[in-house]
Amino acid sequence: MTIYAGQSVTARMFNRLRPEPISAPGTGDLTVTGSTVVIPGCEITVTVETAGARIIADGSVNFLVGGVALTASSYCSAQLTLDGVTQAGFARWGDTVAGAQGTPSKQWELANLTAGTHTVRLAAARTSAGTGTVTAVGAHCQLFVTLYEPIV
Repeated sequence: MTIYAGQSVTARMFNRLRPEPISAPGTGDLTVTGSTVVIPGCEITVTVETAGARIIADGSVNFLVGGVALTASSYCSAQLTLDGVTQAGFARWGDTVAGAQGTPSKQWELANLTAGTHTVRLAAARTSAGTGTVTAVGAHCQLFVTLYEPIV
């Protein structure tokens, strides 16, 4: 950001120069199904003051296979939604053995946001109903968001 001689500078402008990350840990378990479902607690709402802002979001989901092995072709995915729309890219986890546990993570960049309020959510899904159950263990899931705004 360029600051010009004689320009009025506010504390709010300086705060946006040093964005603060926001964290939202999971608060409850989720039975993972074939639909994209938000993990309880993994939700962050931000207010964008200036159009053209971007968000860097990091998400990790802890998957636990129940006592019955999954169908061999099954896999689970950690996904991100912005204002209810699933974003491109996902973290994939495909261990199908009963009792297996793993925590895939991914980073997303969400660019050119409009001014206003936006909600980012971490979600999970599974490719196939098949056999077995998978749980997203909320206590080990995490959404981490940093908002970067242009200064004008």
